[in-house]
Parts: sequence; C-alpha cells; structure tokens
Amino acid sequence: MAVSLRFQRISVSVFFFLAGFTFASWASRIPQIQAKLGLSEAALGGVLFALPVGLMVSLLVAGNLVASLGSRTILLLAAGVYALLLVLLGAVAQVWQLTLLLFLFGFVGNLFNISVNTQAVAVEKNYGKPIIASFHGIWSLAGFCGAAVGTLMLSLAWAPVYHFAASATLVWLLMLPFSKGTVYT
Repeated sequence: MAVSLRFQRISVSVFFFLAGFTFASWASRIPQIQAKLGLSEAALGGVLFALPVGLMVSLLVAGNLVASLGSRTILLLAAGVYALLLVLLGAVAQVWQLTLLLFLFGFVGNLFNISVNTQAVAVEKNYGKPIIASFHGIWSLAGFCGAAVGTLMLSLAWAPVYHFAASATLVWLLMLPFSKGTVYT
C-alpha cells in the first residue's frame, strides 16, 4: 500500500521527534541519577563518557546494518530499544549498570539517528526539494519538549524510572501508526 509523500514526511518527523524527546528525557534527569548513585562531578563525567564511546563504536557497524537490513528495519528496532534503554537507565542501582546502559544508549541512539537521517534523505528525494532542515528542527523542538516534561516530572516528584517509562510508552505508542509512513530503504 503506497502512502502519500505528506504522510511520509509526517512519519519521519515523528521519528525525529521521538529521538530528540528520548534523549532530552534522559538528559533532564541526570542530576537525580547522579544523586541516587552518590556520584561526584568527576565520577559522573567519567560515567557519562560511556555514551559517546557507544556512539563512536556504533559508527563501525551502523552503515553496514542500514545498508544490509534497510533503514526502516534499523529505525524501528532502534527506536523501540532506545526507549527500553531509557527505562532501564531510570532503574539503575549501581554505577556499572549506568555505565553499561549509557554505552548501549549511545550505540543504539546513533543507530536511531543514522537510520532516521537515511529516511529523511529518502523522503527529501521523493519530495524533490530541500526539507531535511525541517526534520532537524523537529529534533530540536523535541529536546525542548523532553526537557519541559522532565521539569514537570521533577516538580511532581516522579522518580526517573516512572518518568522514563511514561516517555517510552509514548515512543512505543507513536511508533506503530507512524511506522507505516517510513520509507523502505
């Protein structure tokens, strides 16, 4: 079943939003997780370094995965796993758990970003005019929304795990209807 170009653009925009929202949800609660684990500023910096390490390691395989399995497949898998990892980040009880999960969060987050950008390129090609900047604008807007929701959850005294579970639920609920508008690349 063919979908309209407009629905393709909306669908890819939703996935950009979900990527930005998930990352901002995590970032908005770093101080609470730091306090929960009793991490000093220096220790937190060391632990947070696991995220970009995971991102960099994923660069070794991301292109091949997208090329062999298709950006749509990687997008859907990465979006779902990224949301799951967010919930697990909220439930950590040990520093080693946080470090491992941040590595995985960076790894899967980069798979998400590469696959959604591949989707954006395909939609732009179908549109026949430059539209990629609008997708990146959606990601930025999602960052503001994720931070605002984090602030709200903090003011309501929701533990990070409950906040992250609510955010992940949003991701999973939006993935299904909008996965139909993603491009088979």
